[in-house]
Amino acid sequence: MAQGLSLVPFINDLFDRINNLEASGNIQSFEYLTSNIEDKVSKLTTDRQIAYGEADYFGEEGGQVGIIWADGRRIIQLKYGQDVINAVLRHFGVVAEKDKDEFDTLGLGRRRNTADWLDE
Repeated sequence: MAQGLSLVPFINDLFDRINNLEASGNIQSFEYLTSNIEDKVSKLTTDRQIAYGEADYFGEEGGQVGIIWADGRRIIQLKYGQDVINAVLRHFGVVAEKDKDEFDTLGLGRRRNTADWLDE
């Protein structure tokens, strides 16, 4: 992606692989973020920051949640609401273009379904 960021589409197959098809409790208001996933992701953050976000909309109703890990632990957890993903992107230094927010600046609105990013 632009501005030095990378995107990993979190599809069902990846979810199953990380969780080893084992049951694991979800992290607060996240639908797909489990304790197993957080344990594995936090181990990857000794020298970098990693963020995870979920957005769920039907029509114009819905919202977003986000979390950022660094140094093996959660450093920021944003509650369900609007503009959460933009806040995460700003944390990573994304600079919005004129008349766009951070989400649109990176072109994240090009795909409506996570699995569609695999076609890029």
